[in-house]
Amino acid sequence: MGTDVRRSIVIIAAGAVTVAALVTGMAVSSGGDEPSDEAAEEDGGDAPTLAEVVRGDLTRKEQFDGTVDHGPATPLSLAATGTLTWLPDVGEVLDPGDVVAEVDGRPVVALAGSIPMWRDLGPDVSDGKDVLQLEYILASMGYAEEFDVTVDDDWTSATTQAVKAFQEDHGQVVDGEIALGEVVFIDGSRRIDAVGGAVGQQAAEAGITVTSTAQVVRLDVPADKADLLAVGDAVDVDLPDGTSMRGKVKSIGVPTTSQEGETTYPVTVTLTAKQQITDGTPADVTVTAVSAKNVLTVPVEALLALAEGGYAVEVAGDGETSRLVKVKVGDFADGMVAVEGDLRAGDEVIVP
Repeated sequence: MGTDVRRSIVIIAAGAVTVAALVTGMAVSSGGDEPSDEAAEEDGGDAPTLAEVVRGDLTRKEQFDGTVDHGPATPLSLAATGTLTWLPDVGEVLDPGDVVAEVDGRPVVALAGSIPMWRDLGPDVSDGKDVLQLEYILASMGYAEEFDVTVDDDWTSATTQAVKAFQEDHGQVVDGEIALGEVVFIDGSRRIDAVGGAVGQQAAEAGITVTSTAQVVRLDVPADKADLLAVGDAVDVDLPDGTSMRGKVKSIGVPTTSQEGETTYPVTVTLTAKQQITDGTPADVTVTAVSAKNVLTVPVEALLALAEGGYAVEVAGDGETSRLVKVKVGDFADGMVAVEGDLRAGDEVIVP
């Protein structure tokens, strides 16, 4: 039996509702009378656009502006005294065991450690964590086992012998002592970011700064969208030349507020691609966030605003029949909307 239903078609975009047309007295049938040939001709006879009702997670995409670089630079100070006779080039990768610079023709060697060199280390030194760190490094390089060094905070004659072997292998003065400035400690492999000094200047003027070897994208995310991101989340990164790659959120920093009152969170994204990108290159970072899990979704354009209030969708039936199903509207995301009602996945709704 035909049923007269007053309804209006709505278009929803960016959270706003606009009434596109108001249709009254339009018949929606469920096994009732067929529309007349005249009515079909008046409508132009075009087949309706159908969209499938889908069950799944409703996701939304947000894009943020970022910049590619190697992360913040930190100074690598040389404690040695003397004249710089060799310096590294910007962009070089500095691994533990490599030479950082040469002072008076002698190499300053980088070692992996977190405690900076702050005193001479040798047979007369008091116990300390810096001794433990050095002996651990000697062990990792194979010298402790060769000379039977016990890795602890105590300097012994075995430590002296291991240090002499290290010095001989690295072109340093072989005296069994590590003088202040003969080595520097780095946190794993680092990239030379800047060299402010020049050969012929004093070691203290080297002006070397280092960064991570891995490139990252850094961006500022507005506070009202910070909940879209979490450490470990996968993101998409697009470069101006059309290159696309995956990334992962490495860190989310402490929020800051600008003079204009805008609060943002600094976010660092690591890149999965190994290709080198020019530092300073702009990048679009796209985040895909789940708005609602395991819900039925339809295109926003399929929503119909009922005259009596609320919303419905028109579900296509057999032949030219259809029925209106009142729905409760949920989250919106990227042109789709979550709905609840007498629907099931696989149903087809008419999109006006």
